[in-house]
Amino acid sequence: MADKRAQGGSRFNLYRSGSIPVGELTPEAVMKLLADYVDFSGAHSASSGSPAQPSPAASAASSITDPAISPTAQLKNGMKIDDVTTLLGQGRQISETTTADGLKTEVFEYLPGDRRAEVTYVNGVVVRFSFSSR
Repeated sequence: MADKRAQGGSRFNLYRSGSIPVGELTPEAVMKLLADYVDFSGAHSASSGSPAQPSPAASAASSITDPAISPTAQLKNGMKIDDVTTLLGQGRQISETTTADGLKTEVFEYLPGDRRAEVTYVNGVVVRFSFSSR
């Protein structure tokens, strides 16, 4: 188990007894839970009352048409599935699962150029991706 953790990178596991209320299945709710451990000062929060700053994902989505940057270099965690489709083309769904708490996890394969991208979404938002040669 320790070897798997070392290979997996940084992560937070959030546990809750019972089901998660729909209102707490938002990025803002997760940010609130992690506020003691992570500095979100540059991230947009609906409850902050301050003007919204573009997120890295929104910045990447707005630069999708920049031909100087390869589409695979523009893929970022936090992007929505529609933005990834615009960036990498139509993907093929590999798997889909839904937890008892209502979290929908989907894995898609994209084939941009000579590369293969595998992108994992939770509720339509990129949480993990990897690339390999075709």
